[in-house]
Amino acid sequence: MSTLRVLLLAAVACSSNSVDGPSVDAGTLADGSRLDAPNASGPLAAIIDSAHNVLWVGAHPDDENYVAPLLYDMCNLHGASCAFLVVTDGGKGCKLSPAECGFVDKGGMPAGSIGALRHKEMVLSASFFHGQLDELAREDTASATPTGDVENWNQSYSGIPNDTGSALITQKVKDAITQFHPDVIVTFDPRHGVYCHPDHRAASALTLNVAVSLGFDLSRVLMIESAELYVDANNVITSRAWVPSDPALLRYDAAAAATWSARSTVFGIHKSQFPAAVVDIIANVPTAARVLAFLRVSDVLVNGAPKVDPDYEAVCATEAAWDGHGVCPTANGVGPCF
Repeated sequence: MSTLRVLLLAAVACSSNSVDGPSVDAGTLADGSRLDAPNASGPLAAIIDSAHNVLWVGAHPDDENYVAPLLYDMCNLHGASCAFLVVTDGGKGCKLSPAECGFVDKGGMPAGSIGALRHKEMVLSASFFHGQLDELAREDTASATPTGDVENWNQSYSGIPNDTGSALITQKVKDAITQFHPDVIVTFDPRHGVYCHPDHRAASALTLNVAVSLGFDLSRVLMIESAELYVDANNVITSRAWVPSDPALLRYDAAAAATWSARSTVFGIHKSQFPAAVVDIIANVPTAARVLAFLRVSDVLVNGAPKVDPDYEAVCATEAAWDGHGVCPTANGVGPCF
């Protein structure tokens, strides 16, 4: 059973570059759909227009890049308050020189560590969106599975070796969410986490668990459904939703909204993760690829429990051990990310 199903069933049982351009309104998108068309992006446009307090929940500093155009639209253009909850300190990943990165850490972002460096970057990113920041600073990639991540993060609070509970880490996420009082939550989809990273899946599963337990309006909890950008058979950078045929998908056209450069700005802020050449590639992604896909959590629930969808479940082998690569689109289908 997937992490999404396990955590949601448990909850139910317990029940700076400038970015210019107009905000999203009804109109024709690059894929031919309309913002006001059924099963297109009408509900998403309504959420953008009505958002007051928006919370992004991610696993690492830099994860907000996946939804940066949407956040910029709501928080910078529409004036909503923005907040960021980041579960880990990202202390195991850095692409700068060893001297610039600091040492690998296991959470807590100690001085001189990769986590401390990435915290500074995350502060700048939150500031770009005029947002608040709350970092739990747990261990980056604490396990090879989403369940293992949750257990290890919980152990870091309980201090009990081999503790298999989740109450303490769940409470930390709950405290952060209730303190900010969001009316919109944006996070990963626990079924795939964009490319099967267990931290992404665990952080979002915790978020959905808390949202259900709080009685939060699940039609205002958005999960990012876009896969990683990839180079197609014609050598063109392309984007797609993991399950493009899903009629519940909501599409956000960042080209039409003129908010795509928010994503390259965020890439540029996280210098420890993205070399300048990568930032340039992101900044110049073709217009047709500047579309983000989302699902409302309310659309994956049936009678209070998540529906089983073989297409989504197949993206990542359920609870498969993380091998540092994950699954990404390729010209011929899907394959390792690296």
